[in-house]
Amino acid sequence: ETNVGGLDLEALIQFNKGEVFVYMDDSNKPPVGEGLNKPAEVTLLNIKYFDKKTVHEYTKGPKIEKYKEMLKRKAEDQGAHLSYNLFKGEWMIRVSHFSVYKLVDES
Repeated sequence: ETNVGGLDLEALIQFNKGEVFVYMDDSNKPPVGEGLNKPAEVTLLNIKYFDKKTVHEYTKGPKIEKYKEMLKRKAEDQGAHLSYNLFKGEWMIRVSHFSVYKLVDES
């Protein structure tokens, strides 16, 4: 567990679409295992598959299966894939420490 009392979480954590930054300023980042720089489960929201040209949201079919595999591969590259809820657009990953974790959409 981590006691976050006294931490300015708004200054330390930044969520953007498909990514989370913790300790954006490396000079303020504590060693691995200290502060927030330790194992955590992260849930990124609104991670859904949209056709880039039509902006149509896909919820089934081969494109979705390919998208889910891409998410799993990205998570394994950067941590560990826990789950993906297609309908809520929630992607959970486990990280061993904080660097930059983001989704680069390959679709």
